[in-house]
Amino acid sequence: MKIKVIGISVLALLAVGLTGCGHHQTKSADKASSRQSVVKKQAATKAGASSTKTETPKPSALTTLLNGLTQKNAEDRSTQSNGELTYSQFYYRQGNWHWQVTSQNRGTIASGTVDSIQSSQDGEYKLAMKSPKGEAYMLELTYTNKSSDYTVKTSYQHIKGVYIIGDTTGVWKTGAPSELVGTWSTGFVPSTRTDDKKIAYDRTRFFISDQSIDGQIDSFTKNYTVYQTGNGWGANNAVYYQSLGQGTYLLKTYSDKYLGSVYKVTLSGNKLTVPGDGTEMKDMTKVANKPGMAFGFGNNPAKQLTEKQLDDWITRHLSDFGGTTHTYKQSGISTPEKDSKGRVVVTVRDMGRDEIAPTIGKFRVSSTGVLEWEDTSDGADIWSPVSDDPTN
Repeated sequence: MKIKVIGISVLALLAVGLTGCGHHQTKSADKASSRQSVVKKQAATKAGASSTKTETPKPSALTTLLNGLTQKNAEDRSTQSNGELTYSQFYYRQGNWHWQVTSQNRGTIASGTVDSIQSSQDGEYKLAMKSPKGEAYMLELTYTNKSSDYTVKTSYQHIKGVYIIGDTTGVWKTGAPSELVGTWSTGFVPSTRTDDKKIAYDRTRFFISDQSIDGQIDSFTKNYTVYQTGNGWGANNAVYYQSLGQGTYLLKTYSDKYLGSVYKVTLSGNKLTVPGDGTEMKDMTKVANKPGMAFGFGNNPAKQLTEKQLDDWITRHLSDFGGTTHTYKQSGISTPEKDSKGRVVVTVRDMGRDEIAPTIGKFRVSSTGVLEWEDTSDGADIWSPVSDDPTN
């Protein structure tokens, strides 16, 4: 019996020992499983953080170049293949700049890590790239930080497209918003030109219609006399727009099927601002509901001038009208007359000469309030602007 008791005790102890060992293994497995769960959870948390948290790019030449291109921008229709709308985007993640082109139907079409700027010249950059598979390729980027669009081109996946900054949908309306249609003008801005000392001021006019968008920069002397008239900015025959909200619009034009110009404009109150390449058209006012009025105003400020006010206006510009310096001793302005179209016309002579008073110039005021002079040299009969502001 003792033997049997001992045996039972040994078996009981053995059973207890085995049970304890099994329990220990379960605890170890549970701990291991728990550790793996924590690791996975931490990894998932890190992965989630890296995919949603916005990283601040390190200061570099690449960051300066690409910081303005981080939005997912739509391709312009002029470069789309088979009508497929694609999107281009540069983004910063895990210490590197990346680029990708995607479409709704095909997903990611091309992508890569930006290694460096290989070369740059006048807004044209060559970026050294590496594909997800480690293939090296070059990406040509045409862009300046004042541009409203950019072009990417690479032999990798045969990508070439123009992408409009701020366009996230590719959906445009025909024409221009009614509140933007007309002639917009800056004031007289001190000129930064150094090629001609006679130029003291510049003035920019911006023309918006449903058919075209254009502009002109004209130069003035210190007397606010027209010195040089500018040329138009380019032919276009189609206008489209997007509203970005809060008075901001994207405008684009085409010349036939080719993209012409892209503008991002902001209307605040009655002031229009257009950031541009080289000059900013800031706080422009609408001077006419009619587009294309390079000189003059829709509400003609010269209509109610008295004869003395007209004489004073002309006299202020006698010394330098027509881009030429005029010297005289004493001006004499004839009595105003009206031509067949109702325009006021006067002749100004130099009454301080001993001989018959020579003519200094013949002037008229147009229906839009522009003081003009008559150029009859070489048999021509051309009326050119002198001033359109009777207060200057």
